[in-house]
Amino acid sequence: MKLLLAFSLVVVLIIAGCNNSPVMKQSSLREDQDSKGFIEVGGTKLNYVVEGKGISCLVIGSSIYYPRTFDKKLRDHFKFCFVDMRWFAKDYTTVKPENFTLKTILEDIEKVRSELKLGKVIIIGHSIHGTIAFEYARRYWNG
Repeated sequence: MKLLLAFSLVVVLIIAGCNNSPVMKQSSLREDQDSKGFIEVGGTKLNYVVEGKGISCLVIGSSIYYPRTFDKKLRDHFKFCFVDMRWFAKDYTTVKPENFTLKTILEDIEKVRSELKLGKVIIIGHSIHGTIAFEYARRYWNG
């Protein structure tokens, strides 16, 4: 499992490096500032946890589960922003299926990135969240 996680992180770093920008901007949060909170999207509160220092990594999925799966030593090099997706949110507003699309999900991620003032980030997801992260990068980082 650790080997798979390490391999996935390397793949994400490579994809993020394919962007034309030679330097990734750091988070506007203070370098030594860990924080918790939520960002509201469409009446749903997406919890987030920020841990570490260094290059900003937006980890989509669960703000409770994913912080426990990343080795603590990585926080010396990366500022991880673990954020819930709507399906993990405790406080949510019901959405009609026809209004809940991939576009909606990507807009949620963009709002979180923007509100946390993260600039360009490495985006990380596992399983379906990896597919969502890839699509977010494709749509929002295209040139």
